[in-house]
Amino acid sequence: MKAFVVEKFGDRLELKDLPLPTLGNGEALVKVKACGIGLTLSWIRLGRMGGSTPRVIGHEIAGVVEKVGDGVTDISPGDSVAVYFYLTCGKCEYCLTDRETLCVNFKGNVGTRTDGGLAEYLKLPSENLFKFHKDKIPYSSASIISDAIATPLHIARRRAMIHPLERVMIIGAGGGVGIHMVQMAKMFGAEVFAVDVSNEKLELAKKYGASHLIDAKKGKVSETIKELTQNKGVNTVIDFVSSPDSISSGFSSLAPQGKLVLLGHFHPEDPLHISDPQDVIRKEISILGSRYATKQEFRDAIEMVERGMIKPVVSTIYKFEDSDKALKDVEEGKVSGRAVVEIP
Repeated sequence: MKAFVVEKFGDRLELKDLPLPTLGNGEALVKVKACGIGLTLSWIRLGRMGGSTPRVIGHEIAGVVEKVGDGVTDISPGDSVAVYFYLTCGKCEYCLTDRETLCVNFKGNVGTRTDGGLAEYLKLPSENLFKFHKDKIPYSSASIISDAIATPLHIARRRAMIHPLERVMIIGAGGGVGIHMVQMAKMFGAEVFAVDVSNEKLELAKKYGASHLIDAKKGKVSETIKELTQNKGVNTVIDFVSSPDSISSGFSSLAPQGKLVLLGHFHPEDPLHISDPQDVIRKEISILGSRYATKQEFRDAIEMVERGMIKPVVSTIYKFEDSDKALKDVEEGKVSGRAVVEIP
């Protein structure tokens, strides 16, 4: 089979011929139809998320079950499936209580510890495969639900706990996950303040529900928030960038009892800097991390898309042979919304 491989961390993707995977007990073989491309793949390519090389990367995957191994009863050949990103044990206290993101026997991610979706075929444990109706969702849209839509649902429901009429600022609102966070926050009843660095991304955020647009390149995010809210600030900041500048401006934009939710990938050399640490106590500020989504949230996200409550924003579709170009375009900030590679 054809597959794009990272030979060693830091390398670009290379097209290779690999043997078809052999199934073990509890596994299924999937004919990949589409694979989403986001910045997480850049972190994986650079080795920032662990794992080993050589590796086929790609975790936002939709395809058709080709074959199942012994012991598989929940899916069958011909089923359309999307892939859950985390490899969890299913047995610890967190997995058994719908909190798989905290699995104590965490085995890593699809595309870091096991080969991912930038290939014609992949094998995975059947418990990582979730069915959807292909007559309701095209494969290109279904592929991005697991990360770009389930992640915002986890944030809105469990971490930010967004309530109607709250003011929510989203930093990186025009990106592949951010644009779905805009939709999710709007669906939860929030007034959305979108922050990004290009007019194209800000206009996309406006199209999908943002009420206010803030250009971060102008460097006055918190000042603009104060003007727009009559000095009240926002109730929640959701930061998909998590750079020193974005964290600082996000923290300064919060109202009393506000929540700062961080998701971006931290560099070891970047300190967690806030303008006035005493405000954490004075204003009763909460600083929260958020990590992917639970399996039930993935199921719920699929249903939300099937019912038309959330629209997957696939802005650019690439051919399989252009997979590395797709990743380069994402790394260079050229893609608003989500990029997807389709595999014939």
